[in-house]
Amino acid sequence: MSSRRSRTSINVADDQEIIENLVFKLQSLLPDQPNQRHKETVSASKILNEICTYIKSLQKEADDLSERLSQQLHSVDTTGDVDVVDVDQFIRRLLQH
Repeated sequence: MSSRRSRTSINVADDQEIIENLVFKLQSLLPDQPNQRHKETVSASKILNEICTYIKSLQKEADDLSERLSQQLHSVDTTGDVDVVDVDQFIRRLLQH
């Protein structure tokens, strides 16, 4: 019986270590926020909530950029030749806004 208990406690410890490593890796994906990161331990649920919020904001930003690009491309004169360098510069300007 005691060997079964010790194996279970080892598995729980291993699982906890895996969870802590995954949470740390997720936390490292978040943009740095002054006076918060690396100074305090944050719960896994808070990190997951922050990650979900961050992903949603990235999705919204991608949707907004896609919409703006679509609008700009519709306004481009399609009868003339388009220079690839101009398109590259155009996209860079669009992403900077």
